[in-house]
Amino acid sequence: MYKHVVRYLALLVFSLSSCKADSLMQKLNSPEPTALATQPVSIDPKPVRIKISAIQGAQHRSPMDGQIVSGVEGIVTALKERGFYMQDPEPDDDESSSDAIFVKMLGYTNVKVGDLVRVDNALVREVNPAGVGSNSLTITTLESRNIKVIQEGLPLPEPVVLGVNGRWIPNKIICDDVQGYIGRNDGEFDPENDGIDFFESLESMRVQINNAIAVNSTNSYRELAVVADNGQNAGIFASSGAIVLRENDSNPERIILNDSLLNIPYLRVGTKFTTPILCIIEYSFGNYKCSPTQKLIYSEAAPLEIPQLPERKSGTLSIASYNLENLNPSLYPEQHRKIAEQIVGVMDSPDILALQEILDDDGVLDSGETSADENISFLIKEIQDLGGPAYRVMTVDPINNSDGGVRGGNIRSVILYRSDTGLAPMPGVPGTALDDPELRDANQTQMFNLNPARIGNQLSAFRASRKPVLAGFVYKGEPVIVITVHLKSKYEDGPLFGDQQPPPEPTAIQRQGQTQAIADFSAAVLNAYPNTNLVVAGDFNDFPWAKSLEPLYKAGLYNLAQKLEENERYTYNYEGNAQMLDHIWVSPAIADKLLYFRPLTINSLEIATEQISDHDPVIAHFNFDKPE
Repeated sequence: MYKHVVRYLALLVFSLSSCKADSLMQKLNSPEPTALATQPVSIDPKPVRIKISAIQGAQHRSPMDGQIVSGVEGIVTALKERGFYMQDPEPDDDESSSDAIFVKMLGYTNVKVGDLVRVDNALVREVNPAGVGSNSLTITTLESRNIKVIQEGLPLPEPVVLGVNGRWIPNKIICDDVQGYIGRNDGEFDPENDGIDFFESLESMRVQINNAIAVNSTNSYRELAVVADNGQNAGIFASSGAIVLRENDSNPERIILNDSLLNIPYLRVGTKFTTPILCIIEYSFGNYKCSPTQKLIYSEAAPLEIPQLPERKSGTLSIASYNLENLNPSLYPEQHRKIAEQIVGVMDSPDILALQEILDDDGVLDSGETSADENISFLIKEIQDLGGPAYRVMTVDPINNSDGGVRGGNIRSVILYRSDTGLAPMPGVPGTALDDPELRDANQTQMFNLNPARIGNQLSAFRASRKPVLAGFVYKGEPVIVITVHLKSKYEDGPLFGDQQPPPEPTAIQRQGQTQAIADFSAAVLNAYPNTNLVVAGDFNDFPWAKSLEPLYKAGLYNLAQKLEENERYTYNYEGNAQMLDHIWVSPAIADKLLYFRPLTINSLEIATEQISDHDPVIAHFNFDKPE
């Protein structure tokens, strides 16, 4: 009896204090103290049962975080390394609090799916899967070595149906009532309105997705995004079946199937699942995931049709932009041939190619080498071997390890052009990585002292980042100025379902500084030569509506993305969100010549094993034939 009295009092004292949970566990396991209570206390040796929903709470962090609890019961629904998921067979009536939890086993217990287990002397702990201090939501867990199987072979708790005939999935808003950290927020928890709260209310629970349809293809992490009910109540869809990110709609209804418990097959966008998907709601890498517990049954979609371009007539100038995803001869020599096949077979060998992510000749080897001549020549040869033209090169080598990207790679943008269609470079001395071009007061056939050249070499906005490359041409007697860009990556920005809301965008400040420099240069050119055909093309790493791109609008440039229907504006796919990062901006003179513009969906929706790049190219045709 005295043993139980001492442990009870110790638990009470430490639960009421602010001691750390680890300290509490240490105290509970320490030798018996000598001082005993003077009055005997009658204690029930079987602790009162604590509901899982009470531990989870209607919030993102458990109201019992750091406490020791006992008498927690649930049916094991899935086994995982070092633990298992369990769910209350008698859920409460509150949909705002999850009825399931992950139990981390501190010792061996032989548990199986379908076992009713009781967990005692367990530490309630909020675990950040990305590490303490990371911008990631936490997962409510129990940590215990006192786990007892009460009964075996029970039916699993009924899954929660997501969508029609079940719980409504928020389809526009991820979070609209927090300014700061969700984990520290004492405000409104609104799973009916906010996607981030909706999935939190289902954390670790069994769910069922009926009539699921894939809105992207399986990526390199073996993840696949789906929507329920054949897309009913989901956001706008592209003709390809992708779901498209919009300014005020981040598509929280996307459900990412994860391979945490079972392998996810490589499937294509548009694949339909012919039986319900049963899975467990998890969280990792800044997003909620749904990990299937049973084999997926599906009807796989056919490959997407290769886009067909209109026939180019005499006087048509074709300009394309394409991010080649670290074109690297040392690691992926087959990539050159596959890209060449796309350039010749799909893109019809454009007159001008604005290319991004070209590495130097020895790839990621940090040798001090900066030239990419052999790498580029290899691509040009592959194009020629396939019947394409002998492209010529406009490029400026960077200073070693000064332009960001993988160390030793010396990433850069490059312009290739055809000389067999009447396109000719303007006169000018090739620039270096130190010199910006100067605008001349001569005529429109020799506008700059340097050609090609880099812009912004000395500007802080381009520090440790890729510099824009400028090339001047003459076509049909008219000047054509092309600037290819690869702006600061969004890699450091916060995830949509991260702890910080709204998601922070620290990289947008640098991108805006970069676009301001490009806009200032473009405005100077257009002020001196208003009828110049100016094209700014590349990977802008931001969306058409982004504030970071506003300087380009103010400089009088026009984004050809506006020519597309809203549901076709995408060149990239991230976690099932089709989004437009690659753009072509044009001056008024060449905008009037536009015949055709579109992204070519040949990569972003491919399964990971068949992608040539992670970006789609964009292409535009312009008519330079003067009316008679």
